[in-house]
Amino acid sequence: MLNPINYISRFLRETGGPTVLTLGSVADGLFLQRSGTTCIGTAADRLTALGIAEVSVTGVITLTSSAFGKLHNCTGSAYTITLPAASGNGGKFIGFRINTTSYAIVTLDGNAGETIGGATTAQYTATEWVVLYCDGSNWWIDSEWLLQPTFNVALNGNQTVNSDTFTKLSFATENEDSHGWFDAVTNYRWTPKAPGIYRFVVMAYALGLNDGRFFQCTYYKNGASDQLAYRFFSPAANSDIGTSAAHTMSLNGSTDYVEVFVYQDQAPSILISGTAGFSRFSGNRVRRL
Repeated sequence: MLNPINYISRFLRETGGPTVLTLGSVADGLFLQRSGTTCIGTAADRLTALGIAEVSVTGVITLTSSAFGKLHNCTGSAYTITLPAASGNGGKFIGFRINTTSYAIVTLDGNAGETIGGATTAQYTATEWVVLYCDGSNWWIDSEWLLQPTFNVALNGNQTVNSDTFTKLSFATENEDSHGWFDAVTNYRWTPKAPGIYRFVVMAYALGLNDGRFFQCTYYKNGASDQLAYRFFSPAANSDIGTSAAHTMSLNGSTDYVEVFVYQDQAPSILISGTAGFSRFSGNRVRRL
């Protein structure tokens, strides 16, 4: 159930505080007044259904004006919901609660080019929710709750890396994996199920590099290099060299995955340190798509 405090907060921001604040009956829904004047929507636009009922959505649909003031419970597989026309409907709200199977993505799409928070679409996955506010021309995000997946993994021992080839780092120790999306057994990759912009940090520590030899790491997205970090050259014989790199990526929340590879030019091979904290990989979601 969505918290009406969100709407009370909006009312207070927009009016400078009520002279009269009235919460109507369950049948009335949320009813906010200042000096006897309704300040958010009209009687017909109050958030009645958000308080007392949900509307089921199971697949592709174009919503009509009957959707205003209602909370839509979205289940099933991935699909797109087209919003009602914003024109002429300023001050109205629509809510969505996502309960799809296996983190399937629900895409909200503005009608005929109308935007949602300045973007043409907004994507949500299982357990997330959003309430949209219509200003009569476009849609704005009044409130939302988003997944915040994170992970932090490390090598569980020294790893051998051959020269003149890219080698994937086998991060097999999970210090944190909030949603179980990191594969620390077979592929050593992260495949998040929530679409968004993600930020990553990798640290790797090479052991015993000779004078003038170099070492670098790179992020791979879907099996191809997405960012190549700077090369770090050894200043003397038998040097231990550390490198780190931060990167952001847009991931689709279904098939996109991220890995870390390293490259070095000392034949025949070197070791990447598995000492706790020396070689690790972490990431988190910055925002949704």
